[in-house]
Amino acid sequence: MAQIGYGYGSEFQLLRFLGHHRNNLEEAIRKAIGNSHGSFYWFDFDFADREKMISGDSEMCGLSFLIKDIPKISGVCDKIKNYPWNFDRWQYWDAVFLLDGVIYFVEAKAHKDEIKSGNKKHGGTHSKEILEFMKSQFSCATEEWLKDYYQFANRLSTVSFLNRSGISCKLVNIYFVDGYYDREHSINKDTSESSFRTEINQELKTLGIDEEEKDKYVIVIFIDANP
Repeated sequence: MAQIGYGYGSEFQLLRFLGHHRNNLEEAIRKAIGNSHGSFYWFDFDFADREKMISGDSEMCGLSFLIKDIPKISGVCDKIKNYPWNFDRWQYWDAVFLLDGVIYFVEAKAHKDEIKSGNKKHGGTHSKEILEFMKSQFSCATEEWLKDYYQFANRLSTVSFLNRSGISCKLVNIYFVDGYYDREHSINKDTSESSFRTEINQELKTLGIDEEEKDKYVIVIFIDANP
């Protein structure tokens, strides 16, 4: 996720709802998850050099930040140290929370174009190894998983890997309808629910993921940013 903008964008909307509309956000999540009765535990970001990060915060990445609160994740972290790439810094999370013993990794989007990761490196120098990892989790994984929808593909593979390792977790993809308008430059992007759904369907089709498999690992939530 990009640095926070001035009144627009996915990071702005997620921080806005976490800070100003927490009940609304958690209610939408509970409704999507279903049968949840516990309290939300949101993991904090670390602080960072404000010269490098405009917000003064360091995004959560990898998995090791979970060890303090979820000790059994340490076994998984030990296992992934043998991978030929730095798995523990493989992805950055917009937000992470714990509810009813399940870890939820949050990814926020403020317009449909953000769904495509635009990964030019196709997995970087370890693309072959990363693709093999993806194939170990999903038989439908192909080189397409390293292209336009690489971000979602690597998160999906990681969540599958964690569940197979005995760590209950899911992805929570939040799409903020009417969530992007750059007033300074008069830029308005297509943030309708229908445009999000069209791009999501294309993403799943390209990756070869059916609805049943998606629902096993992913929770999709649409939130009206300006009701």
